[in-house]
Amino acid sequence: MNDEKRQLKPYHGIILFILVILTFLFVAFPIQIKLGLYGVLVTELIILAMSVIPAILLKADLKEVFPIKIPKLRQILGVIVLWIGGLILVTLVTLIIGYFFPEGLLEVSSSIQSVFTSVPAVVSFLIVAGSPAICEEALMRGFILSSFKGLKNRWLIVFIMGLIFGIFHLDPYRFLPTAILGAFLTYIMIETKNILLPALYHFINNGFSTLVSFLSPTNATNAGAQMYVPLVTIGVYLILAAAVPFIILLGAWLLHDKKEKAGQEGLPYIDPTEKAKEKKRRLIRVLTATGLAVVLFVAGFAVTITEAIGMLKPAVQCDMSFDINKDTESQIIPFDIQSAGTYVADYIIENKRGLIDVQIINEEGEVLYQFSCLSMNSNGNEMQLTPGKYQVVIDFVMEDIEEYYENMGYDFDESTRADFNLTGDLTQMTPFRFKMTMNNKLLQY
Repeated sequence: MNDEKRQLKPYHGIILFILVILTFLFVAFPIQIKLGLYGVLVTELIILAMSVIPAILLKADLKEVFPIKIPKLRQILGVIVLWIGGLILVTLVTLIIGYFFPEGLLEVSSSIQSVFTSVPAVVSFLIVAGSPAICEEALMRGFILSSFKGLKNRWLIVFIMGLIFGIFHLDPYRFLPTAILGAFLTYIMIETKNILLPALYHFINNGFSTLVSFLSPTNATNAGAQMYVPLVTIGVYLILAAAVPFIILLGAWLLHDKKEKAGQEGLPYIDPTEKAKEKKRRLIRVLTATGLAVVLFVAGFAVTITEAIGMLKPAVQCDMSFDINKDTESQIIPFDIQSAGTYVADYIIENKRGLIDVQIINEEGEVLYQFSCLSMNSNGNEMQLTPGKYQVVIDFVMEDIEEYYENMGYDFDESTRADFNLTGDLTQMTPFRFKMTMNNKLLQY
């Protein structure tokens, strides 16, 4: 009887990956739609079965495909450090995607949060953090990665596995973040040959996401919710990301067992030639990390300063005074918004006759904000605006005030005319003043 173990080939991993995707589309998704988060657990168990059963049928060495060793404390610390670096990088990429595709990313985020919070927090944590750490890692860092062992270039393997993990999530908005996550997980597996360590990273990552979903002060699924990513936020995260290359170097250093670096069986001897080569490689890594850090910091600083300077200028600043009567035409004040965010408007309206209707309209003609009054002095009126062109439209309602009330659904009686001083000759001119200032809310802090 031939008990020789079989080495998996790349086509084994590719075929299995295609089968998993097809299973997702035609089996798992219908289950998830029906069972919600419990359907996700069923999906993960299917993934685990599709990882282990083919390995057994192909007579692969299970200890090689799913290597399990007790991790050392420094390796656990290395995983945590790498997760911190990965979190900063993934957050930066997600913010950039949110800046260009806010509606798409919001829809995805809302859907995920809705599923996560559909069951008790403890159950959600166990399913979202625990099951992918076991089941998805068995597939990705187990069977599929094992099938690519024939490739000599480890960075090529990291790149390929990152792409595969990104595609695995079947979401264009999450492709890059999950591809980065997949690359980190693959690197850890290649360096340690211990599937428990990428599983730990995966557990921490998903556990953190679950906690954030439950601790968020507002639910992203609320009707009318919108996503705005100020460019200055991206600038700040670019600056933070300047630390990521050094965080990765530290995490990689912690992953390696000192005894392995010292030589076989922990002996202190290292070949002088190899030692010199290692020093050279270490220097190249440090210089590369420094170069990347400088690029990220300079880019972040430039974006942040440029946005900060732009925000110092009020989006709207006007103060106009003139006389009005029933024939006065609407006034239009155009303005541009360069950076998405919360804007605060202050108004002073001095008027003796007629109803003043003020609207803020975007370039699609949608009314984003509206109020009406005889006169007012109001501060701190907040609104969410995205980059684009807007108009402040001021209408003077006198003769047609009854029609205005009807259109707005307000109750009207003849006393309303007296409230707005609309008795007598409406052609008579009366003084009017409108002052408005709008700034980004960030300037208040």
